[in-house]
Amino acid sequence: MKHLKSFIIISITLFISLWVGSSVFANTTAISEALTYLQSQQASTGQINGWGGESDWAAIAFSQNGLPASSVKSGDTSLYDFLLSDLPASDSAATVWERKIITIVSLNQDPTDFAGHNYLSSLESLALNGQLGDETLLNDDIFGLLALLSTSSTNNELIESVLDFLITHQDPSGGFSWTTNTCDWCSPDSNDTAAAIQALHLAKTSGFTHPQLEDSLSQAQTYLLESQTESGGFAYDPNTPTPDGDSTSWALMALNMLGLSDSSQAQKAKDWLLSQQQADGGFPWSAEYGSDPTTTSHALIALNSAWWTKQAPNPSQTPTPTLTPTPTPTSTTTPEPTATPTPTPTQTPTLTPSPTTTPQPLLLGSKDSRAPLPTPSPDQQPEDTSNQPLVTNDTNGLKSPSVSTSTSYIPTLAVILGIITLFAVIKIYERKKT
Repeated sequence: MKHLKSFIIISITLFISLWVGSSVFANTTAISEALTYLQSQQASTGQINGWGGESDWAAIAFSQNGLPASSVKSGDTSLYDFLLSDLPASDSAATVWERKIITIVSLNQDPTDFAGHNYLSSLESLALNGQLGDETLLNDDIFGLLALLSTSSTNNELIESVLDFLITHQDPSGGFSWTTNTCDWCSPDSNDTAAAIQALHLAKTSGFTHPQLEDSLSQAQTYLLESQTESGGFAYDPNTPTPDGDSTSWALMALNMLGLSDSSQAQKAKDWLLSQQQADGGFPWSAEYGSDPTTTSHALIALNSAWWTKQAPNPSQTPTPTLTPTPTPTSTTTPEPTATPTPTPTQTPTLTPSPTTTPQPLLLGSKDSRAPLPTPSPDQQPEDTSNQPLVTNDTNGLKSPSVSTSTSYIPTLAVILGIITLFAVIKIYERKKT
């Protein structure tokens, strides 16, 4: 009997180890393949192809996974080279400057002097009546708060006023909208709520206070979880039955930031997100539209238990993920469906519709085509790429990865081994009794 008990304990331990190990392996493989897909979307200019903003989101995703943008190259031009030259036009919307600042910080660079330009000053100049940018928009205050708090900004008065503006415009449901206006398509959504949770939590952990801050965070979290479907994925809002890749990634980032990355809700979201990964390694807004760089970038951050403003790992101390090149890098953009009053897959970060009766929002994914491309400042210091191998578009003769064939068998194997082990234990027990 003593040996039987030992055998049972060892068997159960083995089964749990196999199950946990299979999940970790599947997640690691999925991330590696997604990084490969994302890099395959790089153009000869160094940028990541798309409708606008993809290069910034991709740079954050690479950084969060231990790959500096300067090591992601197409020929001799890196993603970092492109970012140095991609200075927005002086009249760009606040959301553009905010996205850029968050990206620059993720590269461990100084947004007050990036390629010779002070991005923080450009953003702060857009302050108006205690908020940032357009007074009819709320998303520029959400990301504005994230941008200000992620930098060395000493403008506490502006930070506090933006924080108050944001909390003041929280919907009674607990959610946040992309706009301060009231209209049929101006209701709260999970995307902006997930982003607002990150901004509010960062304000809290940065030492800022507000009488309603704790309640605001709690209510926003409740609203967000109401947007999770039975499948585990998150929908655009609680009234939308179908989950999508962006909403799930944004929600998962918020849960990660709240310290809930190991919660049952987060695990279900991860499982759903992994189930959506395409054969090319990328992630789609919806499977019918195929992989796209923006959704893939957000998924990469979320699956790595990170968020937009999380301090990126030190490249010299972090093992570099293995990127398996794909056979034919794509240099075309992902088709973007036309926006409608209901959420549709777009290349903009908040997936919010464009109103017809109110000013159209310039979202973080948009890009001003008039943005000049200045020569990088000669004294601009590149990222630390010591001990980092170059990631290039050399893809001759290599097989395209597919998470569905490379990892899906592992959990099944763990279950089979568990059943065999249980069967063996029962047989041994029966023999002991006889």
